Amino acid sequence: MKLDELTAGRGLRLNKTMHFCYSAEELYAALGCGAFLPEGSECVGYLFDTGSFHFDGSFRGVDYRFDLQKKGSFSEALLSTPTHEDEQWVYVSRGQPLLLSLGSEQCLIHTALEQAYLTVTLPYPAADAEGSGISGVLLESLADSIHWDRIEG
Repeated sequence: MKLDELTAGRGLRLNKTMHFCYSAEELYAALGCGAFLPEGSECVGYLFDTGSFHFDGSFRGVDYRFDLQKKGSFSEALLSTPTHEDEQWVYVSRGQPLLLSLGSEQCLIHTALEQAYLTVTLPYPAADAEGSGISGVLLESLADSIHWDRIEG
């Protein structure tokens, strides 16, 4: 069965056509929304015809991947999910409830917006005893630097 048939049979739209964005300003213009990333953020990524988007960015010298999947759309991309071994907690940033996760391979911020699901992935492990890796304080700081209410326009 083709992916088009599989998604259509379930009422989903397949992410197909991509529009590349080479800066945060270009991304905001394509989305028709206000600035939501930390000030001075650099990013490069793409926006799908469904309104879903993916981009890579940097915060305080730490790289991250930002994935927004519109409800009712489908992507072939892999989903980053926490494991039962990860340290997880609910954190509210700018009024938005988030699930934060510190893992042995990656750290995550998950949230559900009104029209989409969003995951921010930091491809680094949680901080170890020597302090190498991502701390909960840094993850919360990144979360607090994002204007969650501006993402959907």
